Amino acid sequence: MSSSVVYRKEFIFDIDTKQGDKYFGSYRKIYPIIGRYLKKNGFKHIEGSAYRSIEPMKRERFLRLFRKLLKETPHLSDCIKEVHLAEVIDDYSLNEYVSNFRKHKSM
Repeated sequence: MSSSVVYRKEFIFDIDTKQGDKYFGSYRKIYPIIGRYLKKNGFKHIEGSAYRSIEPMKRERFLRLFRKLLKETPHLSDCIKEVHLAEVIDDYSLNEYVSNFRKHKSM
């Protein structure tokens, strides 16, 4: 990938449920905290704990946003088990493909 090209970002995370329960009362409280923050900063919810930026963004900008989230949310860094950032070059929905497969499978 050329460093001069800026892509949309995909952010995916997984929570350590025991740590989440310890620091937030319930690990389930963490998902909406992260979701609201990402949506406020130009991301849309894809599924589960996956979010994608609506517009292209530099990696450094995302890292600044993420650092701010971690600073503003005490103990969040203690509760994140896995976290990934990916560059989104193309995005193709396969929903129609699956729907057509279902129709033909029953024949």
